[in-house]
Amino acid sequence: ARAKYFVNNVNFPDFYKKRKNAVELQTMHGTPLKTLGLDVPGDVDTEPKRSRFLERCERWDYLTVPSAYVEDISKRAFNFDKKVMRYGYPRNDKLFTGNNEENIQELKRNLNIPLDKKVIFYAPTWRIKNWFKVEMDLEKMYRELKGEYVILFKFHHFVAKSVTLPKYPGFVYNLSNYDDIRDLYLISDVLITDYSSVMFDFAILSKPQIL
Repeated sequence: ARAKYFVNNVNFPDFYKKRKNAVELQTMHGTPLKTLGLDVPGDVDTEPKRSRFLERCERWDYLTVPSAYVEDISKRAFNFDKKVMRYGYPRNDKLFTGNNEENIQELKRNLNIPLDKKVIFYAPTWRIKNWFKVEMDLEKMYRELKGEYVILFKFHHFVAKSVTLPKYPGFVYNLSNYDDIRDLYLISDVLITDYSSVMFDFAILSKPQIL
């Protein structure tokens, strides 16, 4: 409660009351190919919702962004008129510092992923809260790929609890509850996604992506 600096890449909950001399740094996450904040249709469609959203954003003193593109969108989507710092995303530093074979092998061991298998990573965004349909023929993928690959799933937290994947032990891994998606980027050989902004972060690693 007495901290001076607060750093977050989403928003602190409403019960958090910012003290007079506290400084809040918003580091964001992802690049907004999709809409966010005030631009999301129907997301802040009432005055109470809009007011609560803007109150959270008004607590920010600084906002870090990776590009002029993100800066322009963020100012509008969050109604932000304070200091914007175009320094990149601190969260992506790990994709440089952790991108080595020793670390990747250790991450695989911790997740019980076979060291001799290649990793497919499926990380879609959400469309409708609490509902998601996996548009994949997992039976066919298992049949044709199980000898060489495993597939990891990480669903957006808005939909993760609504998805039940079929059981393919040693092939399908649902890591939606894993807390650091950067580790999953590092151990993956190919990413499958849609219009999720994970594509921009994963691109740093210069690995193949299927959109």
